[in-house]
Amino acid sequence: MPSIIPFGVPVRGQLLLTELRIDFRKSASNPYVIATLDDSKGRYTAVCLPKYRIEHWSFEPGQVVQVVGRRRRNERGSIIGIQSMAPVAEDAVENGAAVLPLTLCPQIARPALARLVDLNRTLGHPALRSFLTRVLRDPAIGIPFIRSRAAWRYHHAYAGGLLVHSTEMLDLAAHLAAQAEPQFRLAPGIVQLAYLLHDLGKIDTVGEMRATVSEKDVGHTLQTFVRLGAHLAWLEVQWPKGAKLLTSALGYCARSAKDRPHDAWMGAQAVIFLDRLSVAKDLDVRQHDPQARRQQEVRHVS
Repeated sequence: MPSIIPFGVPVRGQLLLTELRIDFRKSASNPYVIATLDDSKGRYTAVCLPKYRIEHWSFEPGQVVQVVGRRRRNERGSIIGIQSMAPVAEDAVENGAAVLPLTLCPQIARPALARLVDLNRTLGHPALRSFLTRVLRDPAIGIPFIRSRAAWRYHHAYAGGLLVHSTEMLDLAAHLAAQAEPQFRLAPGIVQLAYLLHDLGKIDTVGEMRATVSEKDVGHTLQTFVRLGAHLAWLEVQWPKGAKLLTSALGYCARSAKDRPHDAWMGAQAVIFLDRLSVAKDLDVRQHDPQARRQQEVRHVS
């Protein structure tokens, strides 16, 4: 994926370190350090010149790193000339969605990834932003979430479908929450997060190519709590009210329709409505657009 950073423009920010190698071809005693860096916008080759020494043995693939450099061109093509690169502590990662690699996101889901980055940046409470970053930086969640299907044959039945399903109603989620609870300005962010994560367990019960947990044995809504348990416990310490409402909304989704209380928090009921609306939208497109139906069938087979 070619860089979209213009030539000569300084590069400063957090990127995902995907690969790091040492190039001895020019100097055995003063080698170049070559890194492959990723984020939600693309992949970059970065070279640390010998005069900018970095302790390359302190880095591990999968780390988020803080990079300072400049985009330049040499015989390798477009590169980032690194002036400094330092590991970023997990609790200092600014936006977990922004360091998810675009190269691993299915093409159809890339607009949804951009929407996820925007959500992670704009959530109203800092604890919610940090919570979402923690969730997306979880190795068992982040990349599977952007690659998984939402179902095998029913709706959004293609790689990346879960991300599309989980983001396409975020704007409406915020609108409904703001209209229903105008005095609670943080309600939109909680409802958005609940909608985003309501089907998270499908990364295990559906997956990209195969399920790793049986839907019959566990159910994707309960598996959502398995994946989010430690992160919800962290949020409860940081912002108890937000954690209570988010857990309540996800718990409401986990119940069967007949067991859901009619007096539940509006945000929880909104998530169910938005989920059904997203499903209906996808099924309607497949029914009335033969080309879209064929494309999904191809994606299912592949």
